[in-house]
Amino acid sequence: MSEITPELLQIGTVAILFLIFIREFFSFLKGRKPNGKEIEKDILTQLQLSNTNHLVHIQESIEKLNCTIRDGNEKMIALLSEIKGQLSK
Repeated sequence: MSEITPELLQIGTVAILFLIFIREFFSFLKGRKPNGKEIEKDILTQLQLSNTNHLVHIQESIEKLNCTIRDGNEKMIALLSEIKGQLSK
């Protein structure tokens, strides 16, 4: 049997260290990867926030529409009263 040369021993040692490094690197990347449930939770939170903002905007728009209709009705009542007053004369 032949002896292992120092160069071959060094190359083997470097290869083993490289493999350990690669394994640890992928373990690190796997640990950094966000969990699927966390992503779903974040998406749900953003959708709820978006819906809340839309509902607030819709409520404000409905309130403005109600004010516009009320103001229009008041103007029509004033005009009809004026017409009625002129017809009564």
